[in-house]
Amino acid sequence: MNGRHKTEVVIFVILVFIAFIARTDYWVSWTLLSIFWGVLCLFDWLFTNEKDFMFEPNFKNWQRITEPRY
Repeated sequence: MNGRHKTEVVIFVILVFIAFIARTDYWVSWTLLSIFWGVLCLFDWLFTNEKDFMFEPNFKNWQRITEPRY
């Protein structure tokens, strides 16, 4: 878990805490914001690592970067 992920977790915990202590109708807004942030964090943790996806339209450049024998 790197620094970016730790920061995302701290923000998520703060949002959930605010949603629990919010009064009247504001808890709905904070809860929706917490859910939205949680889904974004989940997407970030699952699919956006440095080595998971690399778009290189030129095959020769992609081959040179990914193949050690090139």
